[in-house]
Amino acid sequence: FHSANLAEQLWLNPNARDEALAFFRAYLKPGDKVVDVGANIGDTVLTVSEQIGPSGHAWTIEPHPRTFGFLQDNLALNKVENVTAINSAVGVSTGKVSFSDNRRDDMNRVGSGELEVPVSTLDDLVDYRAPIALLKVDVEGYERPVIEGAKSLLSHVQCIHFEISQTHFGWFGYQVRDLLQLIESAGFALFRIPENGRIESINADYETSAVENLVGIKDFDDFRQRTGWILCD
Repeated sequence: FHSANLAEQLWLNPNARDEALAFFRAYLKPGDKVVDVGANIGDTVLTVSEQIGPSGHAWTIEPHPRTFGFLQDNLALNKVENVTAINSAVGVSTGKVSFSDNRRDDMNRVGSGELEVPVSTLDDLVDYRAPIALLKVDVEGYERPVIEGAKSLLSHVQCIHFEISQTHFGWFGYQVRDLLQLIESAGFALFRIPENGRIESINADYETSAVENLVGIKDFDDFRQRTGWILCD
């Protein structure tokens, strides 16, 4: 147990994240390759590791130094051998960025706070150019720079699971539409998840006031075969 917001939630309710993790359990298969940007203490990547098995591999990336230490501890505690953990922020260039150090550590983000952490592009951090089943991005509003720095990697990605929030994106001067257009231009069709087991087609004009996870898919037949999820009207 670490004194982290997510760890405390799971201490009180071990099933608190089951609904959020259902997508990863449905989609991922043994042997898959996965990139996880915004790992926090590792509950998502631990689920990923279990799903992809010893023949799969995941790269999990977390910039906050204390949270990254918790992530490493949790990987070691669970004897995980199919995950590479990387301590860095992700953006459009290489260098240093400021980073927050809030008590609610799952809300820490680029550009706010006194910490200074390394930053690099996803293309540089993950040196793998073969099929990648899933790219997951949850970085509190910094999603567009992450995608902009992954042009080479994206050509190998089959599916993107990413968070949108107009409030969070506003911190960095862009709109939801800007990110959705960027992902569409990389060859992905856009979908929202009204509930687990169902998926709904959207386009780059999609608007919501909520913080929501969306999915970009290159081959919907492959997605449907993997998950068994229903495309709703």
